[in-house]
Amino acid sequence: MIPSFSLGVALAYLLGVLLNFLFPGSSLSLVDLSLVGASIFLTTTMKAPLTVVGLVVSFTVQTNQTLIPLIVIVALTTVYDRYLLQ
Repeated sequence: MIPSFSLGVALAYLLGVLLNFLFPGSSLSLVDLSLVGASIFLTTTMKAPLTVVGLVVSFTVQTNQTLIPLIVIVALTTVYDRYLLQ
């Protein structure tokens, strides 16, 4: 579980650095992208969306403000993974 979380963070961080380099005027937050990357990677590997939300919130000590976007990201990833990839 921890390697999947770390790999998702690392890939999203690298993607954010690349996007910030290609589009210098953009104001992408690398921390937010890392949180999204960890959530997406854990959702696709664990196949347990509610567990992913709980783990990401508890690992990163997020506030209630980030809970709704996190749930939406995990839900979209679950739909994509379960229904569109089959």
